[in-house]
Amino acid sequence: MAVTFNSAKPVMDEELRILSERNPGYQFERNARGELIVMPTGTDEAKAVVRRNTEEVQGKGRFEVFEELFADDFVDHTTQPGTGMTPDKAGVRRLYMYIREAFPDFRAEIHWQLADGDRAITYKTYHGTHQGCF
Repeated sequence: MAVTFNSAKPVMDEELRILSERNPGYQFERNARGELIVMPTGTDEAKAVVRRNTEEVQGKGRFEVFEELFADDFVDHTTQPGTGMTPDKAGVRRLYMYIREAFPDFRAEIHWQLADGDRAITYKTYHGTHQGCF
């Protein structure tokens, strides 16, 4: 999504440079009328990271990819109460392993994704045959 601002004066190159330096999550451009256009950056990259995690880590159990995708200081804001899982990288790794053991044929079907800057939302359905403790 891009937002266009009709400013009273055209935005100059130096002003674009300063805006870009101070706001790394956004791209700033000028249209033909000199209006400022602001767009979040990284939307495709954010969706690609979530898709890769869903397909390769959750779906195929490729935990070397997990190590590549998740930062050491990752915080899980969706930890389920009563599971004993910690809201950090280690807790999410344990959850994914637990799911793969309980549902050996586990797979996720991604229906759609939305992104704004470095944040992505993915609507998906999980499929699998329950064959273990969960």
